[in-house]
Amino acid sequence: MAPSTARFLFLGLAGTFVACGGSSDGGEGDLGKVRFSLVSNYSDNSDLSAPVATGRPIFVALQRPKDGFLDDETFVNLTLQVQRSDGSEVESVWPMGFAQYGVMLEEAGAYRLVAMDGGQRIDRIEIKADDLTGIELSRRVFVTTSYESAGRSCTKLEEVQGIENVTLHQNQRIEVAVLPKNGGSQNLLGLLALTARGPSSVMLDAQILGQGRLANSFIIKPDGPLPSQIDLTITEEEAGLSIPVSVKAKDVDFVLDCTQ
Repeated sequence: MAPSTARFLFLGLAGTFVACGGSSDGGEGDLGKVRFSLVSNYSDNSDLSAPVATGRPIFVALQRPKDGFLDDETFVNLTLQVQRSDGSEVESVWPMGFAQYGVMLEEAGAYRLVAMDGGQRIDRIEIKADDLTGIELSRRVFVTTSYESAGRSCTKLEEVQGIENVTLHQNQRIEVAVLPKNGGSQNLLGLLALTARGPSSVMLDAQILGQGRLANSFIIKPDGPLPSQIDLTITEEEAGLSIPVSVKAKDVDFVLDCTQ
């Protein structure tokens, strides 16, 4: 069968950004005046304590420190600077609209994100950067099942621990994230230059990058008769890193009770 190929998420510095509602990862500044929100969610991290992968961008929104992540909570008067630990500015920021910025750090080390109002520093948060040396699949796998029964239709979303514990059926789709790692196998933040390849029996897809959506994730959907096992290859193109992924499958629908 001809292979199915998907190139997804972020390649180079040109990306597509779509805003939508939903909670997002990040952290409050040292003074508690600004929340430095990561526009995308990271599967196995929820704050900025994990290092940022060098040469890989993150998207940051400067927001009011409240629960939730709504469009009207963003400071429209603030700008963002990135500084080294000695206070010198790093030219690694590009604007993406009101108080939303892309950040990419080229060297490992200690940095800080600084929210600015004109020439005045409003708040800051300490971050680190480290080199990307590996990738692996997240243990968190999201399975969506759609089914019709007794004249009713229903959809179920569940989280399964480990891709080896998932069996893909014809009426299901799977979403799982790829995790960037450093030399100590610590999770990193940053959008990867990923591609996915697999058999023509499945369609490989990815959501457009957006607020509150899962970073570095891909979607597997049936696109024909399913074999008993689906073998994929995920590659981080810029680093030349690849991992094999195998998913069990059954060429039937998964049955749900839509009457409950």
